Amino acid sequence: MISLLKHLLQGQGEPPSSIPNDDLNSCIDLAVKQFDSRLSAIPGYRKKLRTPVETALLFLDSLIDRIPGPIEVSKSAYGADPRVHAYFGSFEQIEHLFSHSRTFRDFRQNPAYFGLSHGYALMIMSRQQKRRPGHRLNGDNIQYDVMQEVVVFSEHHLAAPAINERDTRKALRTREFGHLVSEAEKRVAGHTERKAGLQRRRIQLQMKLKSLAAGAEPADPAEEPPEFAGQTAASLSQQLRDTETEISKASQSFKTINDYLDLLAEVIGNPAECCSLSIQSDYLNRANVMVEEGSGNEIPYAEIRIGETRHHWVIVKYPLSEAVEQSSTADLFHAVYDN
Repeated sequence: MISLLKHLLQGQGEPPSSIPNDDLNSCIDLAVKQFDSRLSAIPGYRKKLRTPVETALLFLDSLIDRIPGPIEVSKSAYGADPRVHAYFGSFEQIEHLFSHSRTFRDFRQNPAYFGLSHGYALMIMSRQQKRRPGHRLNGDNIQYDVMQEVVVFSEHHLAAPAINERDTRKALRTREFGHLVSEAEKRVAGHTERKAGLQRRRIQLQMKLKSLAAGAEPADPAEEPPEFAGQTAASLSQQLRDTETEISKASQSFKTINDYLDLLAEVIGNPAECCSLSIQSDYLNRANVMVEEGSGNEIPYAEIRIGETRHHWVIVKYPLSEAVEQSSTADLFHAVYDN
């Protein structure tokens, strides 16, 4: 009887999750602290956020698991691996990235990691496709001024350094969860900005109607919206009524702290609306010119979208023995500007 009662009581609690409770609670705390710490005063806020947070973490795991890598990025790999050769214009760029990234530098200078052979991280890049004149071999003849599509990877930086691939991917989940919370923050900011804009327009309409009634010209025509020019008082009065209606509707949102909790739960509980990932590949020759599939080297990367921003990702590993305190690129920079 007692065992049956325990079973029934357990059945009334939270359903089991594939995400460890510690991870769920940690991310709930992260979301509340980042979004609005006042949410922690709401009774039951953890229960309200538990399912949305779990949904977000499972979704992010499904994306992060697909990121290509780890790809070794090293001096020897630059010459031997066409992927590394495509991502970077020179080995000096690799040396500079891993030696001067503050995130990666802090990681490799941690005494706990002194015995490691490699450090792992997410490499974030921008990708541009440019059309340039070049040349190609056509039989025994060289054709000049042939327009070619060239892929350029630039603006490299590193995130989520760790001792192995698994820990880098796990750190990425927390990092991207924070970005999801940022999308909720942007919605609040957008609502606030829109309401402020409506209130400004109401004042402008009121002032314009007042000046029309008095038969006076605006004190500063440059500050008057150009769409007011030539409009009748009747038209402007209708716009004022419409603006008042919009302000009233906007005022119904976020009236209480519970409204903020609802918004946060909605955004992180629907992560696919804010975040997506696709696996892409370019087929390039050694000059990063696009060629037909099978004619060049396959260069993979993940294209990630968070809100309106897009980046290109690869998981990389770097031999810590190749890290230097100051890269040759930095040496050259100082030599030029010190003379």
